[in-house]
Amino acid sequence: MEVDTTSIAIRAAESDDAEALAAFGTRTYAANYAHYWSAPALREYLARHFAVEQIAADLASRADLRVLLAEDEHGIAGYAKLVCHRALPTDPRETGAELEKLYVDVGRTRQGIGSMLVAHAADLGAQMGNPLIWLDVLKSNFSGIRLYQRLGFRIRGEVPFATDLRDIGMWVMSRP
Repeated sequence: MEVDTTSIAIRAAESDDAEALAAFGTRTYAANYAHYWSAPALREYLARHFAVEQIAADLASRADLRVLLAEDEHGIAGYAKLVCHRALPTDPRETGAELEKLYVDVGRTRQGIGSMLVAHAADLGAQMGNPLIWLDVLKSNFSGIRLYQRLGFRIRGEVPFATDLRDIGMWVMSRP
């Protein structure tokens, strides 16, 4: 159910946000996807993908990368990580802005925050010369797939993804 999102502000993340982003990403990823991993493998995945130092370095130095924060009076409500000029894994001749991460705070899904972040990310990608936006989503993430389809994304193909416990697979989705 969509609710009033007027209290949500979207802004570009800066290097100073790295610690908060790492904590938020670790918490939201674990809450949504821990069941796909063994405990040791999950810890290793989170340490690799949400390291404060790596996030800070990326925010400070990568011209092709942008992170958008959705915030309100309670802090970070969600974030989107966009990497521009990336080839689609299903058709390397096509490039666009990859929506590499989209996370919404646990308990705040279905409030329009994800839709806002996707819209801002698509606009930003287009401003950076990427009229095509694409992403990959776990094939078992039915609510995410529905969200992206509602926002105009279409399935373009499949890429492998596995954890230490199971083979899941991902759909590659895009929209112009």
